[in-house]
Amino acid sequence: MGAVIKQTVDAVHDRVIACTVVHCHDLLGKLYLLPVGPAHKYIVPAVLRRTHVAVASAMASPQAVA
Repeated sequence: MGAVIKQTVDAVHDRVIACTVVHCHDLLGKLYLLPVGPAHKYIVPAVLRRTHVAVASAMASPQAVA
């Protein structure tokens, strides 16, 4: 389960917050999350940066968005 929230900081800037919740039900789930959990600290910000670049690019050339 997860959520993405857009928060308005001021008239020019917005903030995006990403949150995930994981419930481990057994040992296999806990073992899976050992490498995946820490990796999300790097993966999610990278995805949000790429999204920011894509949105900024689309807004700069609105005819490209169809």
